Amino acid sequence: MRTLLILRAPAAVHAFIASAAINRGALQASTACARTAHRDGANLVGTLVEEDNDGYHQWWGEDTQLKALRIPCSDCKGNVLDAGTLMGFLSEVGALSVTAEDAARGTDQEIPLLHEHDASLGLETTWTNIASGSEYWANTTVTAHFPRDWELQGTIDMIEQVFNLPCALSFSVDDIQDKDWVKSVQQTWHPITLGNLRIRFPWHDALNEDSAGTGQVELCLEGGRAFGTGEHPTTRMCCTWLERCLQVSPGARVLDYGSGSGLLGLAALKYGASEAIGIEVDVDAILSSLYNAQMNDLDIKFYHPREVLNDEGQVERVEFRQIQAAAAPAGFAAGPVVQQLEHPFDLTVANILAGCLIRTEPAISAMTRSGGLLAMSGVLHYQADEVMKAYSKHFYDIMIAEQDGEWVLITATKK
Repeated sequence: MRTLLILRAPAAVHAFIASAAINRGALQASTACARTAHRDGANLVGTLVEEDNDGYHQWWGEDTQLKALRIPCSDCKGNVLDAGTLMGFLSEVGALSVTAEDAARGTDQEIPLLHEHDASLGLETTWTNIASGSEYWANTTVTAHFPRDWELQGTIDMIEQVFNLPCALSFSVDDIQDKDWVKSVQQTWHPITLGNLRIRFPWHDALNEDSAGTGQVELCLEGGRAFGTGEHPTTRMCCTWLERCLQVSPGARVLDYGSGSGLLGLAALKYGASEAIGIEVDVDAILSSLYNAQMNDLDIKFYHPREVLNDEGQVERVEFRQIQAAAAPAGFAAGPVVQQLEHPFDLTVANILAGCLIRTEPAISAMTRSGGLLAMSGVLHYQADEVMKAYSKHFYDIMIAEQDGEWVLITATKK
């Protein structure tokens, strides 16, 4: 399942709504009405009611902080709403956040949408694609969060008017109770076991000698803004591949290309690698990785890559800068540019999307030694042939070594 989220971004939303062919004048007029209704309705908290065949009932209680307005984009009354357009409209009229999800979420009818975003298309094209409906489910539910004193009746009226619905809008409103959200989320995260590796978070108890299994190692991880806490199938497959390889070749040097939270490189050191290097385009993720390394008392270096293109727009080479944590305000320090990292690596693992794997093949190949092993994931099963073809020039024994649901792990040996 994939949930799509829009936080308020008026400029992007205006472009999006224009591409979706909503009448801008009607939208602006309706936006003004919504803000007026919000101000005028501020004293209606706890008293606004909805009338149905059963009479009147109160929408919300006095002590809640947020209201969740849920709207099915198609209903039994015959109303059909474009999910992308509705999300943009709700964001523009004042929603704090807007999400879209499969109405069949959590059932056997749930449909995963696993489209890979193409950053080269640009924001405007992305919004246009979303507005076309191709990014959404046949039965989509849109949820918008509003402050508790928001006069929702005005918002509902505007939707019915601007979208020219044939009959009354179907919707529901739920209270979002205020609570310790950090603690609530932490309680849903439990330690993760991947082979002999136990991944825990700072609020979990550490393993002791009595509870640790034979050969079991542990990492304390805080994902922060970085991807990779061990729960995703691609992370699991890469992690267990590293464990198997390092059991055969202890002391190997490991490259993690697209390191995210640093999990795979740190796990490699725990498994017995002599050295691990991480390559990551997101500096925030590198800072999270450095924090994780420090928390586990592990020595690992992280580099930020920059692609240098030739006249045809193809990647000619990749340059690297080492990133180290530093005091504010900069937050980090970048080392000098290096054309390549010292010595090719024995084991290379790359858990990134298929398009990125294909584009960075020259760099990954150059950094893997002859006879070295490569593992790639972040690849959907129907993308595997294209990825394997891209690596066939410099690698042999290329195969799908494992599959978990839609995701595959591709392994190969450097020529």
